[in-house]
Amino acid sequence: MPDSIAERSMPAICWYGGRGSDRSMSPSCTMAALLQASRCVLVWHTVGRTMNSCADDKAGHAMGEMPKHSVSVAGIVVDSDDRVLVIRRRDNGRWEMPGGVLELGEAFEDGVRREVAEETGMTVEVERLTGVYKNLSRGIVALVFRCSPGGDLVAQTDEAREVRWMNRDEVTRSMSPAFAVRVHDAFDTQPHTRAHDGVQLVATT
Repeated sequence: MPDSIAERSMPAICWYGGRGSDRSMSPSCTMAALLQASRCVLVWHTVGRTMNSCADDKAGHAMGEMPKHSVSVAGIVVDSDDRVLVIRRRDNGRWEMPGGVLELGEAFEDGVRREVAEETGMTVEVERLTGVYKNLSRGIVALVFRCSPGGDLVAQTDEAREVRWMNRDEVTRSMSPAFAVRVHDAFDTQPHTRAHDGVQLVATT
């Protein structure tokens, strides 16, 4: 796939309802509203059948008219030296943070722990949300969380040809802007919302 492991396509599709979250991650889209996605904003469909629906969907708003997005999660694992755990993808050789598709019925934090373990062999403690990133070209929304390491990592996994630690300067040189910014955002005290085209950041209004 040409994009991030943290942004693979998936059978589950979510629709963001009319609460500002369908506006390309504009500043008016609050973190609180985004984090309510699991119980009120997201409407999941799998193979064309509704798996879960929002109880307060507005009557008369046809499902087919609502924008479709897939959801992924990723972990920025930071050690005591402020280095970040990264993987080199097996399919295209790109350096990225570990992450992947959020499964149906899975909590955000559980998805982060599962993806990091699958791709690096490491167990982590999820600390906090650091950013929400929308791929405008593919309709993918990624929720990124800062994590602390716990346990050993492995040299390779089924999805990563290499697993290592990088400092922030190395991240900037090794990753595309759309993914490097997620690492830098994890060092801020407040979460960010950003949009991108898969490679470069895109300004939205």
